Amino acid sequence: MEGFVKEVSNKLDNMLTTKVNQLKFSSFSGYFGVTGKGVIKSITGIANNGQSATVNITVDNKYKTGFTIGPNTFRQSQLGYSLAATLNEPICFNTSLRIDAESNFEGYVIYKIEE
Repeated sequence: MEGFVKEVSNKLDNMLTTKVNQLKFSSFSGYFGVTGKGVIKSITGIANNGQSATVNITVDNKYKTGFTIGPNTFRQSQLGYSLAATLNEPICFNTSLRIDAESNFEGYVIYKIEE
């Protein structure tokens, strides 16, 4: 039984390590784009100086959605004079993903591309 537990534990460790090694991180201001097949794990956005910033996400050049970071919008955190929000829902794409935002926006994205 101990051998079985050790074998399962080793396989789980290998799987988790592989998944983490495939993650990529990028910061951007105004625009982020990636081509290929993959998934966005999370998007964090900061609207500078307490202003509002609108973010538009386009998946596979077909599906588009948007949200706003700023006063009187969904739950967010305050960082000094800036407002920050994180979207932790995975966004899958088959050919491309594009994030467009206003100039007062700083974004951070964690993603994975299938090789």
